[in-house]
Amino acid sequence: MDLGFIAQKDLLQALSDQLGVPLAHIDGPPAVSPETERLSSQFLRQAKILPLRLEGQTLTLAMADPLDFETLSAARMATGLDILPEIATESEILDALERYYGEADRRARFCPAMARRRPPTSSICGIWPARRR
Repeated sequence: MDLGFIAQKDLLQALSDQLGVPLAHIDGPPAVSPETERLSSQFLRQAKILPLRLEGQTLTLAMADPLDFETLSAARMATGLDILPEIATESEILDALERYYGEADRRARFCPAMARRRPPTSSICGIWPARRR
């Protein structure tokens, strides 16, 4: 692939066919956000996974390594849902995570209370003035 003999998408399609794992299509923001509260963005980045959709009790995840059984098990335990892996490139997943979760990550690193987006009742992290009761 590095030498240009095969395109990354062609290799991914071949892996998809060989492993019997569908090819993920990351073409917009994930339709699944409630479940990601149980899967931190840090875990999503570390495991290189992206929640794509929720159908009934099945959460579909785009994964750079759909055979990573530890990640599949951890996601299953965290969400309480069945997990259906789809294969995607690591760069597609990380780009999507940055695009859709990057701002919340920056807020969380700066001040965890800001990431929750709740109006403060006291001065939190020295950002907002305290509201009077």
